[in-house]
Amino acid sequence: MVDFILKADEMMAELHRERGRVLVEIQEKRGLLSVVRKLPSKILLQIFRETLEFPFALDH
Repeated sequence: MVDFILKADEMMAELHRERGRVLVEIQEKRGLLSVVRKLPSKILLQIFRETLEFPFALDH
């Protein structure tokens, strides 16, 4: 029974470490998105249009 509890404690510690890593990643991604959100919509639209690879013409 003690082994089971020790194993569970180890698993919980690993999950807490993983949670910390994930939270750091989320904060990094939010930082990147905040810069994009500040761009004017016309620029975002142009970037979107330039990255499309569909075989159809866009109406401007």
